[in-house]
Amino acid sequence: MGHLIKINNNFLIFVTTKNYKVSKATFIKVVKRIAIVFTSIVVLLVISILSIPYIFENEVNSKVKSLVNEHITGELNYSKVRLTFFDQFPLLTASMDDVLLKGAEPFKNDTLLAAKKVSFGVDLMSLLKSKIVIDKFIVNNGKINILVDSLGNANYSIYKSTPSDSTKTQDNAESSALAFQLIKLEKTNLHYEDRSIPLQIEAKDLEYEGKGDLMSNIFDLNTRAKIASFSFSFDNELYVDKKSIDANLLTRINTNTLSFVFERNDIKINQLPVRFRGLLSFISHGYHLDFKLKSQESTLAELLSLVPNNYASWIKDLSVKGTSEVFVNLEGDYIVDNNKMPNLSLGLMVNNGFLAYKQSTNPLTDWNAKLRIDLPALNPDSLQIDLKQFDFKVASGYFNAQGNIAGLHPVTVHANIKSDLNLDKLHASLQFPDFSFGGKWNLDAKIDGTYAKAIRQVGLQKREQEYVASIPTFDIKNTLVDGKFKLAKLPQGLDKIAYRLEAKDPDGQLKSASIAIHDISVQALNNYIKGFISITDFNKIAVNSDLKASFNLADIKKFYPIKQVELAGLVDVNLIAKGYVDLKRNIFPETNTSIVMKNGLIKSNDYPIPMENIQVEAFCQ
Repeated sequence: MGHLIKINNNFLIFVTTKNYKVSKATFIKVVKRIAIVFTSIVVLLVISILSIPYIFENEVNSKVKSLVNEHITGELNYSKVRLTFFDQFPLLTASMDDVLLKGAEPFKNDTLLAAKKVSFGVDLMSLLKSKIVIDKFIVNNGKINILVDSLGNANYSIYKSTPSDSTKTQDNAESSALAFQLIKLEKTNLHYEDRSIPLQIEAKDLEYEGKGDLMSNIFDLNTRAKIASFSFSFDNELYVDKKSIDANLLTRINTNTLSFVFERNDIKINQLPVRFRGLLSFISHGYHLDFKLKSQESTLAELLSLVPNNYASWIKDLSVKGTSEVFVNLEGDYIVDNNKMPNLSLGLMVNNGFLAYKQSTNPLTDWNAKLRIDLPALNPDSLQIDLKQFDFKVASGYFNAQGNIAGLHPVTVHANIKSDLNLDKLHASLQFPDFSFGGKWNLDAKIDGTYAKAIRQVGLQKREQEYVASIPTFDIKNTLVDGKFKLAKLPQGLDKIAYRLEAKDPDGQLKSASIAIHDISVQALNNYIKGFISITDFNKIAVNSDLKASFNLADIKKFYPIKQVELAGLVDVNLIAKGYVDLKRNIFPETNTSIVMKNGLIKSNDYPIPMENIQVEAFCQ
C-alpha cells in the first residue's frame, strides 16, 4: 500500500508502508546488547578512575616531595607515599605514612608533627594540566607539638625563604601550587607552649575541620572542632582543666596585616555554651588582643559542669536549678620588651540558685551572686575585686556578703559579712566528696580601710625602716559551737571544735587593734587544745594567754595528712603568759610554761635513721 505526496508543486514522493511485527525475543536481545554496552562503559570508567592513582603516582610523588623540599626547612621523615581514592573518596589523596617532622631552630631536635598518616588532597583536573594543585591537608592519629621560646622563636617557622624566591615564583607556579581549601585533623593531640607569654594549651582527641580559601591573603575560615579534653594555663596558673569543647567558628584572616577577626564563634565547654568574639593582630614585638567571651542564657547546671573532673560523679548526684552568666574580656597590647600587658576582666552572676545532693531535705536555696574582677595591664597592684552580692540560705540559716578589694600594695578593703549557719545542714545539702563538717557557725564582720606600709628614717644614722602606716578599721565577731571537720581520705577527724573570736580596731591604728579567741576547745581522739589567747596594742603586742594541750604524736597522721615524716611520743604543753613581746629588744611576757615529751620519735623519708627515745622536760618561769 502507498501514498502520493506533493510538496511545493515541484516534487512528488511516493511512500509505501508495511506492517512489521517485532517478536519478544528480538526485543530482549536488543535490551541485552544495550545493557552489555552500558555495563562495559561503566566498568571501563571505574577501571580508568581506579587506575589514575597508579598512572600518576610517580608524578604526584615527585611533586609532593618537591613541594616539601622547596617550602620547608627542618627534618621530615616518613615510611612511604602512596596515592589512593579510598582514604578520602572521592578525593585523590597523596598520603605519607608514619610522618615525623622536626621543628625549626632552636627546636630542631623537638618534634613538631608526628602522625600515622598525613594526606594531601590533589585537584584531579590539575593532573591533566602542567600545574598540580594541592588543596587539602589531612592529619590522622597525629601529635602536634608547637613550641615558642622566651624570645619568641617558634618551632613552626619552617617555611623556607630564600633570596631567589622571587625568581622561582613563576617556575613553581607552572609546576605545582598549594591552594588549601580544607585542613582536617582526626584523632589528634595538640600541645602548645609559648614561654614568651607564658601560655600553655593541651588538647586531647582533637577533631578539627577548617574550610576556606586558605592561600588567599584575606579569607574566611569556617571551623568545626571537637576536643575530648582541653586544658589552658596562663602565667603558670591553670584556668581550664580537662574540659570537653564543641566549637563552630567563623574567623576572618588577613595575612597581609597578620590579623585574625573572630566574627562568629559558638563554643560549648563541657555543657556550658559560650560565645566568643575578638581580634588578634601581630604588631611590632608583640600582639594586639581584643577577646570577649560570654556565656549565653546558661543554666547553673551548665556552669557547674566546669568543675574539676574529680568532682564529676558528685555533680551527677547534685540537683541544680537557677541561671548563671560568666564573661571574660582580654583587651590591649602584649609587648614583652616594653613590659606592656593587656587588661583582663572577668565576671560571674548566679540567679536563684538551688543545690541539693541526692534530694536533700535541707537544700541550699536563694543563691545569688554578682562578682567582677578587673586586672588592668595584668598588674596585681591594680587588682579590683567587686563583690556586689553573695547570698544563700540553708533551712533557717543564711549567709550574706558584699565588698570590694582594690590593689595589693597597698590594699584597700570594704566588706560586710553576716552569717548564721547550721553547718551540719549545709554539709547535708552539698556533701562535698573530699571533706565533711558540722557545727553552729555565726559571723558578723565589718572591714573598711587601707592596709599600707611606708618608709621612715630612724636613729642618728637615719636608717630606713619599713613600718605599717595604716590598717583598715574592723569589727569582727565569730563563734563556732559543736564544730567538727574530717578529711574523707583519713580515718579520723577533729571531733570537737569550739571558739569565740572577737577582733576590732575602731580607728585604723595598730595600737588600737585587738584580737581575742576565747573558749578554745579542739579535740581529736584523746588529743586536745584548750584555753584562750588575746593580743592587744599591736604596736607593743600585749599578750594574755592560758593554753593547755596534750598530744599523742602518732595519732596526728590519723586526722591530718602527713606523708614525709613519722612521729611518735606523748607531748603535754601548759602555757600561761601575760605581758609584752618585742623580739628585737628580747622582751617577753611573764610566763609559766612547761613542755614535756615522753618516748618521742622522729623519722623522715630523707633521713632513714630515726631519732628515737626522745625525752624532754622544759620549764619556763
